[in-house]
Amino acid sequence: MFRRDAPRLVPASAPRGERAGSAGASADATSGRARRTAPAELSVEAEAVFQRLRAWRTGVAKEQGMPPYAIFHDSTLREIAASAPSTLAELASVNGVGETKLARYGRRSSRSWQTWIRQRV
Repeated sequence: MFRRDAPRLVPASAPRGERAGSAGASADATSGRARRTAPAELSVEAEAVFQRLRAWRTGVAKEQGMPPYAIFHDSTLREIAASAPSTLAELASVNGVGETKLARYGRRSSRSWQTWIRQRV
């Protein structure tokens, strides 16, 4: 007998939406791969801020013994560089900056970020 609440096994060749554990994943109809949005194009000044943010993130990651993407993803750093948040509330509105990361990195890093952001303007 099969249990009704047991996961249903589907062959790997099944369309992505029908595979077990992939409910809600958007997929490209032709390739079956999840769609990703292209990274936003940054101005020359914002690109410089982005590179400084990446260097900052690498240093913090080494201090904490964790991979850089665990601090902030590149897409989050790009959004910070592009949107130039000037307050912690504005930083909190950036996708990828939740309460925990804001508390952990917001205050200690916002002065550096604000300096870099002001330099780009």
